Amino acid sequence: MSLLPQSTRATREQDMFEHWDVECEGIRYDVKTQKRLNRSDTEVSNVIWIELQNVRGDIGWLKGKADKIAILLGAYFIIVDREKLFSYIKETITNLEVQSFKEYKRWYQRRGRKDIITYLYLSDIEHLIEQYVPLAQ
Repeated sequence: MSLLPQSTRATREQDMFEHWDVECEGIRYDVKTQKRLNRSDTEVSNVIWIELQNVRGDIGWLKGKADKIAILLGAYFIIVDREKLFSYIKETITNLEVQSFKEYKRWYQRRGRKDIITYLYLSDIEHLIEQYVPLAQ
């Protein structure tokens, strides 16, 4: 008997184009991990990268079909509603100009790529956290 609820993994196409990784009890989750702010950083930082448009120029995960975003933070996940996060981003980032250098809460496009991304600090989205889920032991 499994301790985990019934879940379904996304197909490669669903992951790439619908931006979700797993469906559990009718809820689709896109799973994210902490990343470094700069490539040269040796450790992950307290930032969350937000993808409005992906490297192919298609919609990014912020506009995907996931219901929830699960962000792995060490020994647990935080769960955030994707639509609430999207609303927060629209309210917070009012300057829609896309620039060629990274800056806090500003849209950025990497040279030679079609992505449009920004970053926030974890503290910015604390009010959106719906649940803390420890990793299964």
